[in-house]
Amino acid sequence: MFLYRYENICYTACPDKTYSRDSERSCLSCEASCFSCTEDECTYCEEGFYLKDGVCVSLCGPGFYADDEGRECDSCYRTCEECAGPVYDECTTCKPKLQLQNGQCVNPSGPKNGLLPGRYWNDYQKEYQSCDDICQTCNTSSTACTSCHLGKYLHEEDCIPSCPKGTFSNTKDRRCEKCTEDCVMCTDINECLKCTHGYLHDGRCYKKCPDGFFGQGQGCTVCDEDCRTCEKTAGYCLSCHTPKVLQQATCMSTCPVKFTDINGICKHCPADCLSCVNEDTCTACLPYYFLHEDKCLRSCPEGYYGEDANCVPCDRKCAKCTGPDPDDCEKCASPTFFLYKGDCFGKCPQGTYSKTGEKRCQDCEKSCKTCHTQDICDECNEGFRKNEKGYCVPYKVCTVHEYPEYGDCVPCHKKCSRCMGATEHHCLSCKETTFLLNATCMDTCPDGYYGEHDERRCIPCHRSCKTCTERHSTDCLTCKEGLYMQGYSCVQDCITGYFADNSSASCQMCNKTCGECEGPSSSDCLSCHKNFFLMKTKKQCYSSCPEFYYEDYVWNACERCHPTCRTCSGSGAISCTSCVSSYRLSGQICQSECFVGEFKRTRDPDAECEKCDDRCVECKGPGPQNCTVCQAGFSLYVDEGRCVHCCGAKPEDAGECCDCMETLEECILIKGLLEEKADHKKGALAGAISIFLVLSMVAAMFLWRRARTKVLSANKSGYEKLPDQTKSFQSFKSTRESTSSFHQDHVIEYQDREEEEDEDDDEDIVYMGQDGTVYRKFKYGLLEDDDDEDLEYDDESYSFR
Repeated sequence: MFLYRYENICYTACPDKTYSRDSERSCLSCEASCFSCTEDECTYCEEGFYLKDGVCVSLCGPGFYADDEGRECDSCYRTCEECAGPVYDECTTCKPKLQLQNGQCVNPSGPKNGLLPGRYWNDYQKEYQSCDDICQTCNTSSTACTSCHLGKYLHEEDCIPSCPKGTFSNTKDRRCEKCTEDCVMCTDINECLKCTHGYLHDGRCYKKCPDGFFGQGQGCTVCDEDCRTCEKTAGYCLSCHTPKVLQQATCMSTCPVKFTDINGICKHCPADCLSCVNEDTCTACLPYYFLHEDKCLRSCPEGYYGEDANCVPCDRKCAKCTGPDPDDCEKCASPTFFLYKGDCFGKCPQGTYSKTGEKRCQDCEKSCKTCHTQDICDECNEGFRKNEKGYCVPYKVCTVHEYPEYGDCVPCHKKCSRCMGATEHHCLSCKETTFLLNATCMDTCPDGYYGEHDERRCIPCHRSCKTCTERHSTDCLTCKEGLYMQGYSCVQDCITGYFADNSSASCQMCNKTCGECEGPSSSDCLSCHKNFFLMKTKKQCYSSCPEFYYEDYVWNACERCHPTCRTCSGSGAISCTSCVSSYRLSGQICQSECFVGEFKRTRDPDAECEKCDDRCVECKGPGPQNCTVCQAGFSLYVDEGRCVHCCGAKPEDAGECCDCMETLEECILIKGLLEEKADHKKGALAGAISIFLVLSMVAAMFLWRRARTKVLSANKSGYEKLPDQTKSFQSFKSTRESTSSFHQDHVIEYQDREEEEDEDDDEDIVYMGQDGTVYRKFKYGLLEDDDDEDLEYDDESYSFR
């Protein structure tokens, strides 16, 4: 399949007012007055122009007339020089030797009254002769019809009962007129029924279906609502309506990671980019890459160091560095400066020297104050003198493993190689098996340091490392508290695809199905890879969502269908594709023929409605494991179809509950929560019982006194589901008394009630249930001898006390 480029958009077929040039794979514009064309000629003209010999003209010229419907120059009748239409009596001027009479061009030497019905003038025999019976009028010969009797149509000087293919019957003039050039069957000039080629759409033939439609068979089918153009299927988009963006033939709200929106199309970011603003400019990088001048690099260039996935400038003294400070240099910016312990100096500081040709300072021997090689001193430290070989030695010549004290040479501590005092904390250098730290030789360097074997010294690790092998951030062996090991680096947050394992203080890889996770199992997912969907209740990723769920491509998640749907295409009650038992599909809505709280065992229309289990508000079958809507304080556990109480809603229950704080749409089951608390409650049980007995006595006394002054109304408050709009109101009234009623805690407040303080007390009041079902309160009454109504009103909602 070829694609053609036009105005920076690729098409499978060139749009209107253009034509394709295969050699360049591009679409070129037609002439200004052409609506459609080929490379050589116009095939259909703009309004106000007419097609003549492959060119669009505004005036047709002699021998032709302008057909406004077909936008073509059609030939006049053969006797006309100019005309207003194709018929013999629509001439405006005549060809030579003919004379115009009432729109007809006649022989002036013939009869003066022109054509006669049923007769024609035979110029050879100079007399009128009868037309053939099939003609109403004729000309030049008996069978050259110019009009026809009722029920017949004129076609090429013949009268026929029906017009042939490629023409249509003009009932007004009783003529067969041509369909448009690309139409093989039509009922009017603008009502094509079948095209010779291309696609039929709204009575016209198109080489390419207009925007919002795609070619299917011989017609045009509407694209999905988000697609501006599409092909092959309704959902295979080529471009999108603003503000949607195109990603792999799908219109989305935003581009995914590693893509960016460019003119409504998701373009891939440059390699190694996590996000970008265009195809050349990165804004964030993949793990182990660094952002520098809008590019993602494996390592930062000279003059920069990597930190938080960005290349940060070194101190101005450094050409290369490991951090922002002046003593983090690895190479000096100035070629005349010398590097010593990460800092740059104009000359080596006292106690150091540089080898010829090197720009790096090294420590003199510890007895030297200044030197120009490690062992040849220029000036000695206090207590030392320079001998004839240039070495600094004690005033009394001591060995390298001794130190001078009161004119004597005293051996160094056993851990020191050279020293300046008696203890293990006065070492100047160490033996080969130990390392020097703060004038002390130790077998191993402590946490935060590593052993430098050449100089036998303990060097500080990078600030993020607890232990390390070198001084850089990528040389860690273990991490400081609060950080996690990612490769050989210590990070505060693990990269995508890994989770923080507190037991090992390291970043461990997620299960292969997870995009993000909180543990190693396939049931620890927090998000999913592309083409997988997260089941939030199980924290697992699925390649396709199970029954009762639909696939949300924006968040890559399995979202709950409406409780009446078995399968669905989206959220809400109007997106069902199949229904749970006891419901039937009407359009995209699952409807029940029963009232709320009832179900049918079969789809038989004569089957009676049965009452749901007491634990269900609505159900799809008998028993507690067929619920579709639950009472307040409960949530539907979809896997088993039962209602489970929300955690904390029924503290007397034990064993399991739903985390309703996470979501109200479905149950996230928590097992054993209350069982774990049971042991802690035993100690307080006796005290609680005592308090309960006292409160019960007080409450009983209060209720007894209240009962003496109040008598409950016989009417009982309840709610019933509003009738199907297809049923009559009388039918609803007749079944109203047998409808199951539900208490106040089965419904939630309807917040948008219109305030009408003067309503009649007997009128019904409408409520909405948690599942979106509308209920009507009926037969509510007041307590006798009580001025306060049981039904409280405020300015926005109402509820029972």
